[in-house]
Amino acid sequence: MAIMFPRQFPYDLRLKPKFAGETLAFDVLKAELGDGWSVFYDRPVPGTRRRVDFLAVEPGYGVIAIEVKGGTVHAARGAFRQVIAPSGLRKRIDPFGQLKMAFARVCDGAQINALSLPVHLVIWFPHMGEAAFTWRPSPHIWTREASAVGAISDIVRRALSFPTTIEDSAALEKLKTVLTAGL
Repeated sequence: MAIMFPRQFPYDLRLKPKFAGETLAFDVLKAELGDGWSVFYDRPVPGTRRRVDFLAVEPGYGVIAIEVKGGTVHAARGAFRQVIAPSGLRKRIDPFGQLKMAFARVCDGAQINALSLPVHLVIWFPHMGEAAFTWRPSPHIWTREASAVGAISDIVRRALSFPTTIEDSAALEKLKTVLTAGL
């Protein structure tokens, strides 16, 4: 079982139902990633205002950076559109661009070269099934099916090579240290 930061999901869904997707992701990551994993939810890093929804770090494997899209999202013609409540407008979103930018800023704040880390970038749609997409599923897009028992550990095993180099492990330990600072 992964070590979670914070230990419990910080929002009450009765007051903030928009976090239902992130709650599901939190619970699945906690249960499915092994003992060596540390999972950080929405952690600030000194020197940046950007945050990543989830950073799962295991110095022997790498880091998984996850952007969760839990609202109503439509995927068609290679693009994502999110329904904005209560207006019902569909806003075009770029979750990969958002994730890449946030992860790069977090690494800058930690004084780590993001390009040197073994990283797997993921957009997770915990309420959508694979059938909602008009293109083939990708290991970088997780859907409701990733919540099945054993699915995430299998995906991660295929996405990140093992073992990491000594330099990779040192950089990943530094990232963990920066993320746990002040806890």
